[in-house]
Formats: sequence, structure tokens, C-alpha cells
Amino acid sequence: MANGVAVSADNEVFVTTTKGVQVFSINGNYLRLFQTALPGENVFIVPFDVAIGIQPGHLWVVGVILESGADEGHVQVVKYSRSGQAMKKFDVDPTKPFYDPVIAIDVRNNKIIVGQGSTVKMFDPDGSLYRSFKASSGSEGGMIGGVISDSEGNILLTLLRSYKAVEMYSHSGVKIFEFAGRGVGQLKYFKGICRDKSGSIIVADYNNNRVDMFTNRGEFVRTIANIEDPSGIAMGPDGEMVVTSAGSPSTVTIFPRHMVLP
Repeated sequence: MANGVAVSADNEVFVTTTKGVQVFSINGNYLRLFQTALPGENVFIVPFDVAIGIQPGHLWVVGVILESGADEGHVQVVKYSRSGQAMKKFDVDPTKPFYDPVIAIDVRNNKIIVGQGSTVKMFDPDGSLYRSFKASSGSEGGMIGGVISDSEGNILLTLLRSYKAVEMYSHSGVKIFEFAGRGVGQLKYFKGICRDKSGSIIVADYNNNRVDMFTNRGEFVRTIANIEDPSGIAMGPDGEMVVTSAGSPSTVTIFPRHMVLP
């Protein structure tokens, strides 16, 4: 199953799957696979999401230990080289009941953001917890489906099973705004989220099999693509959009820049 996706500045596409992290060129050519082992251990995480690190040549993966033992069910964040060498790790928390964790990098403030259940946790690169807060739509039963950080350090979340599909918070955890997406009054199931260079917000509408674009204040612009079970979304440095599908079979689709422009 393909879930999270990230695109590096030199156009390598990183996709989390049950087999590990697969790497492709921006043209869709398969390059390599690395398994997601913990540093110095013969223990592996099932990776759910990936983000490009601030340091060149590194990425951060969030996943869950599913092997039997004392750490089973624990969410781990692991720093890897782009060739797959595990460099450091830290433990986020047990995930019971099970929620798919998601990850983003706050480049402005050098923080690692993990969304799990209805909670956002921000960490320093050494794994120290910096701040945590609850998504307000968690009170509706909504769980975090995707997370990104913008150039100002603000945090945008998509919510699963919520009437408010997207929320934005400041770096300090104060809500700035929220919007429902298309179909006011309907329960939403938004997953991946990204922003293009103009600031438009692009989300994966999982239930409705489409990728939608909104303005930076949440007004609907248009549907960019119709794709079955869209899950993760990332923008390439030249404006390409990469979308993973969590369907069966799972797929990775790369849309050229001219299809993404409003």
C-alpha cells in the first residue's frame, strides 16, 4: 500500500509502502528501495509517512513497530540518509487504538511535526518534545489524515471523519482558521495535503476519489484530478504534483506542472 510521499529538491520521489521506502525519479522511473530498520537494531518499522529533512541528503520517516515485544505498537520517527542508512530515532508514543501517524518538517523553526490521532506533537531534531496540542475537530471524532508546515511555520492539518476538513494553526498551536471543503454539512475524509508555490492548498479527498485545490483561505478553486483512493500528495520543485493511491493495487501518479496550475 502506498501512503506518504515526499519530493526532494533534485526531483527524487520517496514513497512509503509496506515493503519500505521506494524511490523514483520525477519521471516515474524506479530507482531503489530501502527497508526501514531502526538504527543499530534488527527491528523494522512499518513506514506510514516521509518528509524531507533540512540537512541535505536526509529524510525523516514515521512508522510503527508491529513486531511482538515491549515496543510493539510504538510510533517511531527515524532519520535516514537518502540511500537508506538509519542514523537516529526517537519514540513518539504507543498508538492504541491504532492511528496512522503522519509527519512534516517545520523548516522555519527546525522542528519535526507528527500528527497522530487528534494530537499534533512537535519535536526538536534530537527527539525532545517541544510542544503538543489537540486538533479542535478531534472533538467531533475527526483524526488527523495529513500535515504540512508552510514557510511561516504555520501547521495545516486535514481531518478524517470530520465536518471541518482542514485546519490551520500557528507555530504556537493557536488555530488561525478552518474550512470544510466542498459539500458543506457533509462528513469529510481528507488525507494528504500540500501547498503550491502560489500558496494554494491542495488536498486528497479520499472518499470522493479526487484531488481538489483551494485558495489560501479555503475557497474552492477546482478539481485537479480524479484518482481512486488518493492518499499522499507532494509538490516537486518545478511544480509537478505526486499523488499516491491507497487502493488495491496502490499506485503513484505524477502530474505535470501545467495540469496543476490554476
